[in-house]
Amino acid sequence: MSMKIALLVVACRAPVSLEALAGFLAGPEFAFFVHVDAKADIQLFAEVARHPHVHLIGDRGKVFWGGFSMIEAEIALLGAAVEGGEFDRFALISDDTFAIKAPDEIKRRLEAEDLWIGSFIAPDSDWRYDKFFFFDSDATNPQHRDVRLRAFADDEISAVKSLERLRSVGKARLQVFHGPQWWCLTREAVAYVLECHRNSAHVRESFRFSAVPDESYIQTLIGLEGDRWHRRKCPMHFDFSRQPKPFVFRELAELKSLVASDALFVRKIPEDRLLLQELQDILSQN
Repeated sequence: MSMKIALLVVACRAPVSLEALAGFLAGPEFAFFVHVDAKADIQLFAEVARHPHVHLIGDRGKVFWGGFSMIEAEIALLGAAVEGGEFDRFALISDDTFAIKAPDEIKRRLEAEDLWIGSFIAPDSDWRYDKFFFFDSDATNPQHRDVRLRAFADDEISAVKSLERLRSVGKARLQVFHGPQWWCLTREAVAYVLECHRNSAHVRESFRFSAVPDESYIQTLIGLEGDRWHRRKCPMHFDFSRQPKPFVFRELAELKSLVASDALFVRKIPEDRLLLQELQDILSQN
């Protein structure tokens, strides 16, 4: 039986790139589950949704940089994919992602029961996890916002009360692991993550009020299992060494050089139809 791969997409502002990827990975082994940020115009993704193997999930939330809302989007995607079919692998990507391997090569590399996830002991958990943060609102997010959006509403007051309750009992004491946001998990690992998320309320709340939990929550749940699964590197190539961070890959020659890397995908890709087609042509020749 052919392997089935669920692509879990956190989407906001790159429908052209996502539509191109959906066209490139159009075989019966691939299905896309897309969470469009509730702050974005979902009509921008109308062309993407016309692909029969693309599913825009209805459980949309506002996603804020560095907040637990990103984890909630990921969990919603995992739940939709589990309910949507018998998938063997679940890969988290963004809408500004493109493949740097041909479809058959992606499937071949995912055949092993490895997890593609960076998960190592976090060097800075003393502030990211141990301290208390709440980034999941316009009022509290550290990124630039119009000052008129900074007013506290009922949701913010409720969250602060939850934060206060957590401070009174303290955070769950555990070894925190860290890694890039992007991963590819097996069905067994996904079942384990969803079970932990449902049943470990103290751990869930502890990460809810941490900083940038998309780089530590699922990584910690997997890391705490030790050698249960063999782990490979993150499946996504990205570059935070150049401006803008993360770097936007606009040159075909550089993208072509990445085809030989161990990664399966690359981000960030610009909304450039010609560049995307040229990259597809290169991958189709390999």
